[in-house]
Amino acid sequence: MGIKRFSLFLGLLLSASAAMAAKPPLAEMAAARAAVDRATAADAEHLAPVEWQFAESKLGLAELALKDKNHALAAKLATEAGIDAELAEVRARGARLRREVDKKTEANQALRAELLDRGAP
Repeated sequence: MGIKRFSLFLGLLLSASAAMAAKPPLAEMAAARAAVDRATAADAEHLAPVEWQFAESKLGLAELALKDKNHALAAKLATEAGIDAELAEVRARGARLRREVDKKTEANQALRAELLDRGAP
């Protein structure tokens, strides 16, 4: 009797996992698209072009896999696209901050030079 219950449970579990795999990964696709949009808004296309292109490409491949009803592959690619987009966004923000620091450093050096020139006899 225990083996029958276990077999029934295993069959139900496999059926449930197959049904879950059959569902389109719409949440993953939406999250990946949102991450790519955030990276684009952070100017990652120019400031982190390699990572941004990886994200765009993987999202495009995920969309193709979704159209082909290969939901497992679509979910995997969408997740990877989201991660790549997050990396692109962080690198773009880092590049922007580096530029701001460089500008402020140059401005400070110019002020310092001006103050030193004023103090010179």
